[in-house]
Amino acid sequence: MRSDGSRCTAPPQSPSNASERARAALPPASGATRRLRETGNQRNLRPAALWGENFGPTSPEPAGCPLARRPPARHAGGMAKPFSMLVTVVTPERRWAQFSLATMFVVMTVLCVWLAVVVNRAHQQRDAVAAIRALGGAVMYDYDFDAAGVQIRNAEPPGPAWLRRLLGVDFRSRATWVYLAGAPTTDADLVHLRNLPELNWLHVGNKPITDAGLAHLARCTKLESLDLGGTEITDLGLNSLTNLRRVKMLDVGGTEITDAGAMKLERFEHLADLFVSRSRITADGIERIQRALPNLKVHK
Repeated sequence: MRSDGSRCTAPPQSPSNASERARAALPPASGATRRLRETGNQRNLRPAALWGENFGPTSPEPAGCPLARRPPARHAGGMAKPFSMLVTVVTPERRWAQFSLATMFVVMTVLCVWLAVVVNRAHQQRDAVAAIRALGGAVMYDYDFDAAGVQIRNAEPPGPAWLRRLLGVDFRSRATWVYLAGAPTTDADLVHLRNLPELNWLHVGNKPITDAGLAHLARCTKLESLDLGGTEITDLGLNSLTNLRRVKMLDVGGTEITDAGAMKLERFEHLADLFVSRSRITADGIERIQRALPNLKVHK
């Protein structure tokens, strides 16, 4: 609308000949149709031009009409907004991808660290078992015993055979039983026990083991049966056993343990059987420890 209230219309055009009058009678052509007529080559027509021009103005407006200043639809947001929304929908978001990659990196790092720890522990146990057997000692694994602790004859390790050949027995099994009474064992040889943290049965009796050798047992916190009879340990060596709170059977017969050392055994609250024959523990020491551990049975 003009300022005077009249309607903006395009000025009439008087055709000069019959052909111009025929073209004027046709409906207004779209931008794409005009381009096709002008170029005569549909194959060279770009889709982007078709998209934008097809929705542009179809006829010129008078110079004095406000509609003449209206920008083309593609600039005014006529079809640009739906098109941009379509692009936004079909374009994948990158935030979830970044989050997934970061999560995957953390999970893979934790998995690699866990696997490295497991493999390293298995290698340490394998080397310790090999060293003990090289001394003439015997080692058995957890699969060699049932839930009641009874030995299973000809027990098979867990897992498929191909996995045991690939990773070894120590990857899935734990050494829990060590017998060194028949081997020439010294304090230095007990260092291998530090790599057997799942050990719950140990026999090193009648060997020249001193207090220094007992220091290697500090990491064997799951020991339940410990035979130190006939060794050279003293009251001082029992300080290395303070972490062995699960011990149920202890043999210190034939050692240099005295009543003062017997007092240290009171911390073994699960101790059920104590062998003290040929030791320096007196009747008074036995009576005192039995008062502290009422369920303890002392074997003289």
